[in-house]
Amino acid sequence: MAESGRAALTELIGCTKRILAQKPKDRNKLYALHAPEVECLATGKARTPYEFGVKVSIATTHKDRLVVGMRSMPGNPYDGHTLAEALEQGEILSDAKPEVAIVDRGYKGVTVDGVKIYHQACAGVSHADYAQ
Repeated sequence: MAESGRAALTELIGCTKRILAQKPKDRNKLYALHAPEVECLATGKARTPYEFGVKVSIATTHKDRLVVGMRSMPGNPYDGHTLAEALEQGEILSDAKPEVAIVDRGYKGVTVDGVKIYHQACAGVSHADYAQ
């Protein structure tokens, strides 16, 4: 077997052994061989209490739903800690400072200087809207 193939196979076997040796309460689990960055995210929903992936923040304009910012948030940070970063990125990319942000309940109690924050009636949509 070629050296590059042998190295890839050795890595795959190591990851497989890691998955098989994991315990339910272990931290830093490996959930997918094809996507090692995948994390277990608690959704707070009765029907689907957990999802697997990486948290993403999306900022859109309110009226036209034009995406003005998007970034992944590895490490599953609390939503409230990501709002200022999402608004800042949207401001840089769109060259417009948001006056209003419409967010879901995951951002309850969060404030951003110079931005009026409104909360949607329903949860499940994690994004900040730029009112125009």
